Amino acid sequence: MWLQWGLLVGFTVVTLAALLDGRNPTARRVAVAVGFISLPHAAYYALFLIWPDALGPRGTMLFSIVLRYQPLFVAVLMLALARRGKWKL
Repeated sequence: MWLQWGLLVGFTVVTLAALLDGRNPTARRVAVAVGFISLPHAAYYALFLIWPDALGPRGTMLFSIVLRYQPLFVAVLMLALARRGKWKL
């Protein structure tokens, strides 16, 4: 259980850092990608730990599954952008 609380705190801090770093033009693209991953994870752990009745068992399972697809989507998008030469890290 404490490991999940650590994830809630970690994803919340990373989301806030991405919001702050997003104001820097050179870090904006990476900050958007990080925020895209961290914000839904922070929301998931907040709902799961603080308001467990908000989703229910089925909603929790579906939210968790969708979160697994998210890094897959970001990885494919990053590879596609890098291949097209539109995004250089």
